[in-house]
Amino acid sequence: MRRRIVLSIDSSSRGRKAVHWAVRAASTLQLDLTGLFLEDERILRMASLPLTKELGLLAGDVRAFETTDVERHLRREARELEILLKRLTQQYRLSFSFETVRGDPFQAMHSRRQGDDMLLLGFFDTRVHSIDWARQKSSGPIAVFIDDETHSKQTLAVAERLAKQERRPLLILHPTALSADALTKLVGTLQVPIQTQSVSGIEQLVQRARLFHADLLVLPDGGRLGDPTYLQLLAGEIPVLLV
Repeated sequence: MRRRIVLSIDSSSRGRKAVHWAVRAASTLQLDLTGLFLEDERILRMASLPLTKELGLLAGDVRAFETTDVERHLRREARELEILLKRLTQQYRLSFSFETVRGDPFQAMHSRRQGDDMLLLGFFDTRVHSIDWARQKSSGPIAVFIDDETHSKQTLAVAERLAKQERRPLLILHPTALSADALTKLVGTLQVPIQTQSVSGIEQLVQRARLFHADLLVLPDGGRLGDPTYLQLLAGEIPVLLV
């Protein structure tokens, strides 16, 4: 079976940015594309709680928060994203599929993954400090995290192809423990402009991505940041391509 990009998105504005990245990446890498719209069960359970209320901003009235309202909103958002995905894939002459799934986002995503499919995450994080990346400039660098030679070569190759196609520099993020010799060996043959930054943890990685206005983060599948806890934090900040 041909390798695909499995795009996992929700109703946030970040989901729309992830759709655009998924289509461009699928075109550059010559892959098929599968879109998953995620209905997070946690949101639906919260809406069904008796103490959950909705406050009208204009009238100031308070009423019960109806689960059906949330479901209706999610269906509308899913339809709009499917239409956007269809329009873009037709423009790039790509084949695609799309479905709506309910449940835990990571379980749903991995259940649809086959073989060595790539994953592109466009989840929304509700933390108040999270940046709306859809409003950021769309000409920032492509960030890529490398940690060792085993997981990093393919990741760098994919990131370089995307950077060439998009005519963007690469922001190379690496752990402080990575030696200068190992870093030079990994990035020395890249044929795009690069800037390297060492990071001591996931919070500093996010800070560097913000500082340089990175537009996409490419991660090695199986690397130290492939844990769902880390991925959820990262995907709440920036679209993530897991190679």
